[in-house]
Amino acid sequence: MATRKRILTILPVVQVIIAMGLFASYLHRPEPRGDTLPAGGDTGLDIQYCWAVNAPAAIVAQIQRRLTNGFLRNQYPLDLIVDLTVFLSLVWLLWYAVAVEIGGKGLSILTRKTGHRRVADVLAMAFGASLVPYADRITLSVYHQTWVTPVHLVWIFAIIGFYGHDLWASFHEKPGEEVTSWSEPQK
Repeated sequence: MATRKRILTILPVVQVIIAMGLFASYLHRPEPRGDTLPAGGDTGLDIQYCWAVNAPAAIVAQIQRRLTNGFLRNQYPLDLIVDLTVFLSLVWLLWYAVAVEIGGKGLSILTRKTGHRRVADVLAMAFGASLVPYADRITLSVYHQTWVTPVHLVWIFAIIGFYGHDLWASFHEKPGEEVTSWSEPQK
C-alpha cells in the first residue's frame, strides 16, 4: 500500500518536472539559422514532445488558450503565466489519474465511481479518438511526424484500448459480481 501511495505522489510530480524542463528548453532555445528556420514558433521538437507526452492535458490546455486568447493577447507575461499554470496543473491531474488507474488492475477505477460507468467509458474513448485530429494538426512536418506521432499514437491506443476493455467488462458483469481485473469475476 505504501508503494501505491508513493506512485500517486511521485508520478505526477516527475511528469510535471519533465514538462517544465521541456518547456524551459523550448523557451531558451536559440533561433535556428538558414534553412532550419521553423514554420512557426511551436515547431521545436522539445515543445512537440512535451505536448505529445502529455497529449490529453495538452488538448485541454489548447482549448483554454483559444478561449482566453482574446483577453490575454497583449498581456505578456500574464498570458504565459496563465497558460503555463493551466498546462502544468493539467499535466499533474493527468498523471495523477494515470496513477489511480494503474491501481485498477486492468479496469478503470474512475469510471466505476461515476455511477454511469458505461457512459464514462464511451466518453473517455471518444476523448481518446479526439486525439487523432489533434495529433495530425499539431505535428507540423514529416520530421515531427516521424518522432512525435508515435507518442500520440500510444496515448490514443492506450485510452481507447483501456476504456474499451472496461466497457466490455461492464457488459460481462453479472449482478452482484464485480470484475476486478483482466482475469475472473469475483463475488
